[in-house]
Amino acid sequence: MLCEGSAIGAIMLARENAGEFSAKQVALLKTFADQAVIAIENVRLFNETKEALERQTATAEILKVISGSPTDIAPVFSAILEKATRLSGAPLALLWMYEQGNAFRAAAAHGTRPEYYEWASSQPHDINPPFFRPEGPWRAKQFPDVRDSEAYRRGDPLWTKTADLEGVRTLLSVPMLREQQLVGSIAVYRREVRPFTDKQIELVQTFADQAVIAIENVRLFNETKEALERLTATSEVLKVISRSPTDVQPVFDTIAERAAVLCGARFCTLSRFDGEAIHMAAIHGATPEGAEAIRAAYPMKPGSGTLAARVIRDRKPLHIADVQADPDYDSKDAAAAVGFRSVLGVPMMRDGHLAGAIVIAREQAGLFPEDQVNLLATFADQAAIAIENVRLFHEIEEKGRQLEVASRHKSDFLASMSHELRTPLNAILGFNEMIIGQVYGEVPADMQEPLADIQTSGKHLLRLINNVLDLAKIEAGRMELSLQDYSVHDTVESVRSTLRPLAAEKGLEFLASVPNDLPLAYGDGGRIAQCLMNLAGNSLKFTKAGKVEISVETRDDLLVYKVSDTGMGIPPDKIGSLFTEFKQTDATIASEYGGTGLGLSISRKFVEMHGGQIWVESELGKGSTFIFEVPLRAKTA
Repeated sequence: MLCEGSAIGAIMLARENAGEFSAKQVALLKTFADQAVIAIENVRLFNETKEALERQTATAEILKVISGSPTDIAPVFSAILEKATRLSGAPLALLWMYEQGNAFRAAAAHGTRPEYYEWASSQPHDINPPFFRPEGPWRAKQFPDVRDSEAYRRGDPLWTKTADLEGVRTLLSVPMLREQQLVGSIAVYRREVRPFTDKQIELVQTFADQAVIAIENVRLFNETKEALERLTATSEVLKVISRSPTDVQPVFDTIAERAAVLCGARFCTLSRFDGEAIHMAAIHGATPEGAEAIRAAYPMKPGSGTLAARVIRDRKPLHIADVQADPDYDSKDAAAAVGFRSVLGVPMMRDGHLAGAIVIAREQAGLFPEDQVNLLATFADQAAIAIENVRLFHEIEEKGRQLEVASRHKSDFLASMSHELRTPLNAILGFNEMIIGQVYGEVPADMQEPLADIQTSGKHLLRLINNVLDLAKIEAGRMELSLQDYSVHDTVESVRSTLRPLAAEKGLEFLASVPNDLPLAYGDGGRIAQCLMNLAGNSLKFTKAGKVEISVETRDDLLVYKVSDTGMGIPPDKIGSLFTEFKQTDATIASEYGGTGLGLSISRKFVEMHGGQIWVESELGKGSTFIFEVPLRAKTA
């Protein structure tokens, strides 16, 4: 029986009588042989197709389990071992995770006795050469009979237990590799001596590759989850910092809680350093008795007795892998009472200044992983930021109080000085006016102009003193409006009458536009007139040609006053500071036109005291319009 030129069997006929078979009989038998080959090939192809379908179905089912278990590797391992045993014809399977050196630990099993798996998974087991070499290369390896292996003959516990307790004879182990790095292995076992075929080895290797995919998926998922948790935690701490500008305790409590949770710590402490002693600031995770035992060690000096003392002394992150084995650790009894073995501490530093330390502790001995060291350093930085923020806040608060006192003293001084200056100035102006009025006799012609200049300059100085006095009263909170009914028309006309000589002197048109049907307004008419006087006076001062106009209109329950001019206009970048005390557009204008920069500031304050607002609209080179609106009926305080 030939299949593609290769013999796969034979059909033999025998009969009692001697003699050759006829050609027809030979041809018939050959036909039967060909049909047998076809039948054998069909069965082979069917079995191969069936096996391929089973393998594809198994891998698809495992991939489905992988996609449905992004955070839990156990269901994937169980599915892989079940498929591996069923399709490779082996009743037992173990999945071993590589730890370090020659050590492996069982992570999943199928078909084994419970006591055997408990023993295999409870501790790491050394798997020694020639079966395993840490340096590689790693490839599938099988032992047709475990009892013939060198490891079994020398009494290796893993091999003897596997053979004697489980009755294993044939063993196949395939490596699980991620980027050519060993992750673990899948081992399948038979209780009879029957080596695995190449196809079965290839199949188990496929399952090992799928196990690596599942492990990597869970690792990436957990890393992403941990990164998100860290970001969320740091964000929460920053929120607490922003909400607690005057108190660091909520920040410390939040940091201690998040650090303990994210690092899997037994507890976390934060301590403050005042330059001489270390003081406990926050504890999270310890029992009341444990917290009391920890607090009993504080305050303490920097030194070697505890980790916090060492971190403060050395100003750098430090580990103690096992406090009970550390000869310099003074708080072994407290550590035993609280229940921790390993500790990690990080200093809280800000611009070279040491503010304290943050410490986490675990029940197990050993070092903390690097990512937890980095996370704790981030929390330490945030704690230092919170301390600095509170310090700066209190410093600014104190500076504010000092400035407030200085401003009050300045206002009191200005008010006092203005009053002291105004009294003699009024007397000077009064006597000068009497001289001009020839109360004391005829004034010589050559004295009239100087006396007029004295009167003009004196009144200007009096206005400046009044402005300073008004400003001082406003800043000191002693300025009050004299609210009563007043005529808007009369108020505007009095301002126009006072400033008309200045307009005439400069050849400017000075107009007023007030509706005749305006009702009486309720407010401080004198202060409104002072605002208009300041605004119109400025317009006349800074306008060389054209006109200045005061207009009034109503809008809803508001009076809208406007003072427009055809002057030089105001640069856009100067408008924002125009209503600030002692502020003018620039030094050149101040030197040319004079003034103190108080008029607009005082006007703004009077308008705001009426419950209104003031602003300016200006185009450079074309003029300006100052606008303020106040309630038609001002409200009493």
